[in-house]
Parts: sequence; structure tokens; C-alpha cells
Amino acid sequence: MRKLNEILPELGRIFTYDLERFEDLWLTQFDSLVDYTMAFEKLIYVVGIGKPEVERRAVEILEEFIASRQKPYEEWKSSNWLVHELGRVIGEELNKTYAKLQDLMPQLIRRMSEDSRYMEVFLPFDEIVSDYSHIMNYIVEIFSYPDTEAVSEALEALEAFLQGKETREGLKYKLGRIVSKFNDYFKEG
Repeated sequence: MRKLNEILPELGRIFTYDLERFEDLWLTQFDSLVDYTMAFEKLIYVVGIGKPEVERRAVEILEEFIASRQKPYEEWKSSNWLVHELGRVIGEELNKTYAKLQDLMPQLIRRMSEDSRYMEVFLPFDEIVSDYSHIMNYIVEIFSYPDTEAVSEALEALEAFLQGKETREGLKYKLGRIVSKFNDYFKEG
């Protein structure tokens, strides 16, 4: 089976053809441009997820889309179909990750609640509030990334914290490091 980078030039040729001739299943040039832009964004997610099985399924979809162009015009797969199918593959993979986060979040909320009961006695109020505010913001940011490695790293840190193997400060530091690393990557790119 071909790799994603081997199939992209063919997709680019079809993209160019559709935009020059307005012939992507009765869509306008603008519709085609929007669909292909979304398709390329989804392929970035596929690369970010970094799992061979997800890439294999994306390549199969691209090959089916490209093969349809050898058939009569009425049997072409549309760019809209391409976006939908790639989105489905990504969604299935991300749902597995979000399901795990969903299981952990109530535990984190309980832990925050427990800490808030004792913080006036043992710890400065503003320090705990600040830490948990950072932690929640980092979680939201990390889980918006198209990068399962970063997400897995965050889940591991969160689980360690909830099991008492990591401090609140340690969790904040680890999540902050993941966010910094990802932001630096995009600045360099």
C-alpha cells in the first residue's frame, strides 16, 4: 500500500483540475476550494495522530476518491465525500481519546473540590486556584491538538496525579511543558 506522501501529488492534480474547470460534481469553484482546504487540514490531523492504521485508512479513502476519477463523470466521488470520509476516520480515533478524558475529568473535579476544602487551612488560596486554572486551560488546549502523542502524554500525567503519584505542581508543570513544546513546534514551522 502506498504512503500518504506518495498519493498527495495525485490529489493535488485533481484539486487543480477541479478549480480550473469547475467540475467537482456540480460544485462551484469556491465550494471545491473550501472542500479541498478542509481535506488537506484533515490530512494534517492524520499525520499528527501518527498511527499507521489511521494513515492506512486515509490512504484507502484517497485511493477510492482518485480511482473514481477514472469512471464516468456521474460516478465521481465528490470533494465533499472526501472531506466527510476523512473526518469520520479522524473522529473515530479522537473519540477513543476523549472517552478516556471523559472518565478522568470527574475525578479531577472531585480532587479540586477536596483540595479547596483544605486550602484555607494548609495552603494559600490563590496558589491552588492558580494551579487548577492553569491545569484546566492546559487540558483544553492540549486536547484541541491534532497530536495523539501530546494527548497521551497529558493523559498519563493526569492519571499519575489522580493516583497520588504526581503533585498538583508537577501536573501543572508537565502539562505546561507539553503546551510549550507544541507552540514552539508551530512557531518553527
